[in-house]
Amino acid sequence: MDQQLRDEHLAGFDGLIEDIRSRLLPALVAKWGVEVGSDVCSEVEEYAWSNQDRLVRMENPIGYLYRVAAVKSSSALTRTRAPLGTRSSAGRRW
Repeated sequence: MDQQLRDEHLAGFDGLIEDIRSRLLPALVAKWGVEVGSDVCSEVEEYAWSNQDRLVRMENPIGYLYRVAAVKSSSALTRTRAPLGTRSSAGRRW
């Protein structure tokens, strides 16, 4: 890949990351809360980095990444939930 193509590819990916942070992160936080939404957004950015060749050519990569986030949110929600029967910091049962 010559330098110009590499620069265009990187600029396309940088724009995608900006879109993820400005458009997708607020939607994820609104849907799953700050902690889970932020964690999932980080996982989506990692996914985007690993699949950037494919994503920069898509018509709607943010829509696709929203679906990726939905799949990744299930494991993030499992990690953040306290097991049933445990006590919260206030001493109440969940």
